[in-house]
Amino acid sequence: MMNDTFDLRRFGWYTQRELRENWKAYALGLVGMVALMGFFIYSESSKVPEKYRDIPIDIYPSLVITMGMMVWVSSGFSLRGFSVADERFGTLLLPVSNLERLLYAWLVSLPVPMLVCAFVWKISWLLIIEQWQEEFPTLKINTDFAYWADASYFSIFILTGSAVFMLGAMTLGKLNFLKTMGVLLLAGVGVLHWGQGYLLRALFPAEGLRYPTPAPWVPPTITVRSPEGISVERIHSIYENLYQCWWVICLPICLYAIVFLKMKEREV
Repeated sequence: MMNDTFDLRRFGWYTQRELRENWKAYALGLVGMVALMGFFIYSESSKVPEKYRDIPIDIYPSLVITMGMMVWVSSGFSLRGFSVADERFGTLLLPVSNLERLLYAWLVSLPVPMLVCAFVWKISWLLIIEQWQEEFPTLKINTDFAYWADASYFSIFILTGSAVFMLGAMTLGKLNFLKTMGVLLLAGVGVLHWGQGYLLRALFPAEGLRYPTPAPWVPPTITVRSPEGISVERIHSIYENLYQCWWVICLPICLYAIVFLKMKEREV
C-alpha cells in the first residue's frame, strides 16, 4: 500500500523524473537569468565613467529583481501539470502523494532559484567589478545589503510572491503567469492603495497623518512643527506586529495550504 504522506525514495524518483522531463525549461530559465543579469551590468557600465567615480555602485537591485522574477516564473511553472488540461490526467496518475508534489514544487520555486541566482549574481559582478576597478582604481562598490534592514519587503516579494504564483498555476489554467500578474496589479491598486488607507487610519487614529504608502508594513507618518523646526515622526501601534506578521508569515502559509487543498480537490 502506498504511503500517502511522504516517502523519501519515492520523492527522489519523482524529482529525477521531473528534472529529466523539464531540463530544457530549467536551462532556458538559467539563460534568461544570465541575460537579465547582463542587462543590469550593461546598464551600469555605461554610467561608470561619468557617474560612479565618486558615487558607490549599488549592485543589489539586480539581485533582488532577478531573484524575484526567477522565483515568480519558477513558481508558475512548477505546477504546470495542474494548469494544463492535457497534462493534468497524467500528473494525477503518478504514484506520488500531494505532499511530495507540493514539496518538489516549493523546492524548485523558492530555494533552488534563489541559490542559483545568488551564485550567478556573485560571479557576474565579481568579474566585471574587477575589470572596472583596474580602469578606475577609486571606484566604490556598495557592499551594504540595505534590503535586509527592511526584511519584510524582501520576504513578501519573494516568499508571498512564490505562493501567489503557485496558486495561480493551480487555478488560472493556461497563461497563468500573465493572469496572476494582472490579478496582482488589480489587488495592489484595490487593496494596498485604497483599502489599506482606511485600515491604517483605524489602526493609527491620529490627526495630520500623511497618506500611507502602498506597502502593508510601513507605518504612517506625521509632520511635527515646533520652534526647533519641522520633523517627520513615524506613528506606531500595538497592532503593528500582528499586522506585519499576517503579511510576512500567515498569508504565505495560508496560500500554500490552499494550493495543497486544490491538489486534493483535483484528485476527486
